[in-house]
Amino acid sequence: MARLLIAASGTGGHIFPALAVAETLPHWDIHWLGTRERLDERLVPKRYPLHRVALGGLQGGWRERLLRLIQLLVAVRTVLRLLHRQRITVVFTTGGYIAAPAILAARLAGLPVLLHESNVVAGRVTRLLGGCCNGVALGWSSTRLGRPP
Repeated sequence: MARLLIAASGTGGHIFPALAVAETLPHWDIHWLGTRERLDERLVPKRYPLHRVALGGLQGGWRERLLRLIQLLVAVRTVLRLLHRQRITVVFTTGGYIAAPAILAARLAGLPVLLHESNVVAGRVTRLLGGCCNGVALGWSSTRLGRPP
């Protein structure tokens, strides 16, 4: 049986497209990666085990950014353990902060990563790490993965 880790968190714009994908895969063993204190717990159905990591964006001063970088490294390690423990075979993400540790851990584990970007202007993580993914699906033909104009 194929085992999928979906990394989608924070907003309905990330979670609902991922749920639509999950619903097309009824025979897959699906695990969900999210963050703490977000919409994830309310929106992600109970049939998908929800694994959480502490994570945030890189806004703020140098102290906040350093803390977030440390959180990212810890999250990558946590996701790596999850991938091995659950024998995940592929990772799917819809971007956002949660995509960073999922993409990095999957690449370290040698697993394929699929990224879906539904925004016209790709988010920061998508622009930075989209090139590390095996496949990128864009919702708009005008979306660019490079730096925004």
